[in-house]
Order: sequence, then C-alpha cells, then structure tokens
Amino acid sequence: MNPVFILLHKLNFSFFLAYLGGAVFAVIYNDLIYLFRSWFEKKKIKICFIFDPNQKINIIKSPVEGEALIDDETNEKIAKLTNKHSKLYDFDPLPEPARPYTIVFVANSKILVRNSDEDAPDRYIPDPIMENPGLFLYAVNQALVSFERDEIMGQPAIWSRIRVVAIFDPQLAEQDGGKYGMLREFPEDRYLDDSMEPIDNNLLSPRYDMADNLQNIFDLNGYTGLSKEDVDVIFAVSASMTHDRAMSIFADLSDDMSTVPSLTPADYKDYDFDYDPYDLKKTDSPDSTQTAILDPVFSGSTGYRKVHEYRPIIPGRVAINVHSARIKTYIHEFAHAMSSFWNGRIVDEYYDFMHDGPTDTGVHNPERAFTINRIQRNAELMQTTYIPVHKEFARFEQFVYASDLNHLSAKENWISYFPERSDNKTCTMDRSGDVYRFDQLISAFIYQRMQAKLYRS
Repeated sequence: MNPVFILLHKLNFSFFLAYLGGAVFAVIYNDLIYLFRSWFEKKKIKICFIFDPNQKINIIKSPVEGEALIDDETNEKIAKLTNKHSKLYDFDPLPEPARPYTIVFVANSKILVRNSDEDAPDRYIPDPIMENPGLFLYAVNQALVSFERDEIMGQPAIWSRIRVVAIFDPQLAEQDGGKYGMLREFPEDRYLDDSMEPIDNNLLSPRYDMADNLQNIFDLNGYTGLSKEDVDVIFAVSASMTHDRAMSIFADLSDDMSTVPSLTPADYKDYDFDYDPYDLKKTDSPDSTQTAILDPVFSGSTGYRKVHEYRPIIPGRVAINVHSARIKTYIHEFAHAMSSFWNGRIVDEYYDFMHDGPTDTGVHNPERAFTINRIQRNAELMQTTYIPVHKEFARFEQFVYASDLNHLSAKENWISYFPERSDNKTCTMDRSGDVYRFDQLISAFIYQRMQAKLYRS
C-alpha cells in the first residue's frame, strides 16, 4: 500500500479519536466542574459572612444596625481572612434608610421544564442546589466579591447602604414547584445575530412570577421581616447540570409587556437623556446622506419615561448557575436587573440584535423599549446603504458621551452601536476576560440610579 495512504489513514484515525475525545469532554464538562467545586474545592472556600443554618432566611448584610448577624469581633476575623479591611459590613454614618436597597439570593427549589405542547401540564424537576447549601453560599460569596470589586457598586457610600438576604430552605424541595420555584428552562427558540446560532439550548430563565413566589416563601416560613415590596433585585441560584447560562429580567417588566406601571411624581426622580443631542441623527427621508439615522423606534416612543423610580413595581430578576458563573457574571446580570424596562434598561453589548427564528427575514423589528447603552440605526435602510456610527452617542444629564468607534459594531455591518469604553477596557456588558469595566455612560447611569434609590424615603 502506498505509504502516503497509510499516513493519511493514521491521521484520519487520530483526528477521529481527538474529535471523539472532545465530544465526550463537552458532554461531561458540567459534571466535572460540579465534582471539582463540590469535592476538591470544598476546603478552599472561604465564606466572608455569617449564615445561620438554623434560620432559613438570613439577613447577611444590612445598613440597619442589629439587623444582620455581625459584630466587631467577627468583622475583624473577616478582615484577617481576606487580608484587607472588609467593606461588607461597614456602616454609613448617615441616618438609616427607611427602606434599604435590598438584594435577595434564594436557592432555587424546582425548575419548570420546557414543553413545546402549550396544552400539556407544567412539569418541574428538582434543582440540585437544594442538596448542597455550601455551593449556594459559595455563589452568594462570589456575588458579594463581584459587587465589592465594582467601581460603582463597591463605593463605600453605596455598598454600605445595601441590604443582602440569603435564603436556603430545604423544605422547598418537597413543595409545589409552581408556587415556590423560581426558574424555568428558556421557553422559546431564539437565535443570535445572522449566524442563526441558537441561544436557548442551555439558557436558564427567571420566571416572571418570581417575586410572588418569593412572597410565598416568606409566608411559608411565617417570616414578616420582609415582603416582596421591600426587594429590589432577586438572584435565584441554581446548580442545574443542563442549563447553565445566566439570564435576567429587567425591573418593572411583567409577562404582559404592554402594561405600563403607574407612577406619581412622588415615586420617582427625573433624569435627562437624549439620543441625538445635536439633532444630527433623525430624518424622515430614506435618501438622506446624514452621518447616522436612528431607527424610527427612537423618534417617538410612548410610555417610556426618563425617571429613576424609587422602588420597582416588580423587582429585577436573575437566574444564575453556580457552576458556570464567573465573578463578572454577578455584576453583569445585576446591571440588567437593576435597570428598568420602562424607565431605562441596560442591555448586552456582545450581539447586534435578536432574530425571531429561522424564518425571520432579517429585517429588525425591535420592541419599543427605551435603552441606555444601545442605539440602533435604521435597519431597513441599512439593507442597501451603510450608515456610519455617529461619534456622539447620547447626552445623559449635562454630559455628552461618545460612541465606541473601536467596537465591532463600528467596523462591521451591525445595526446597533454602543457608548465609548472606559480606559479602553472591555465593557462589563460585552464579552470580556478578567479585565472589564462598565463604560462611562453606564457607570454614570448606575451611580445616579443607585443614589435615587438609596436615599428614598
């Protein structure tokens, strides 16, 4: 036999073995991560807060003195454990807030299984997180580190005035998933940009009724210290072996997106925001040669308000999987959840726009939502005429923020474009490695929004 054919045969067999090995590894990857974190890393985990396992609902951090299980001696131990002064439990010298900004972490008990048959009864499966309280506390600790490291949320004037609650209730494993479960498998077929890459295969989704089910958990335990009206953001923590991608739902968004929450002037603080501060982007003429043309959705939307509501009508909701979440994941998802669908939302910057499915024509038809960090050009016109990114992105309050001219959106045929980065570091809402920051506009928006909420009456 020709030696060349023998060599090719051996190479093909080697490539097949490599492919087979890669496929097997991909299938068992989540199981390996679970085993590594549950067994081998267990002794390395340092939890930097007090959690009483005899209490199912623990306030682990609060600006209200005496509310959390913390004292000076314990705080000193935490400082030694972390080799630095801990900001987790410092008290702001200002008067106690009447209703502290509250973030709740709850171990998810049941996952609603995706079912293509709408008439079929709901089916729930147990969430493995309920078998491992240590893994849940690890996730909470990772979140605290994520918030503390952030340049905005980690500021002592902000972080010291935030209440954090952790809920691990073993009895929920035996309760009705519809009444106490927090999460579901993502229920729809969705695709990422023109590649038509499916994004729902392993996406874990918050349930719209998460706040109601949180209240059910409070009621089940006879807990009156908090109600769902006191909560700003809910993180539901999962250890699902199949659905490990995080997802958030903006504050104030119900399953009926046409319902605009009612607010009075006493419920909010106004802010100034303008996509087109110099009146250079809008046009009614499809033949215009102006530098940039806004999608018509931005030129007359109704119902969307430029306000920071002091308390959300519905809390922001996050689904997060402890196996896959990085330190960045917690602050990234928090930015979605603390923003508001109706009053200014913070969105991802790593994709262009979402298709409805395989039969989509490619013409973008966005939901009429007010977005802080994304502008979309006229999608129909972009089919035939390229519209460059305008160098000015938007004005927030009295400052005009530039566009990110180094982002892929400024060089490729994207519809969307985004604000300028901070110090050339990848935005936290974009894909990134270990170095990331919120861009300048998002940072300013989060800071002002948190100030409005922290000092509410």
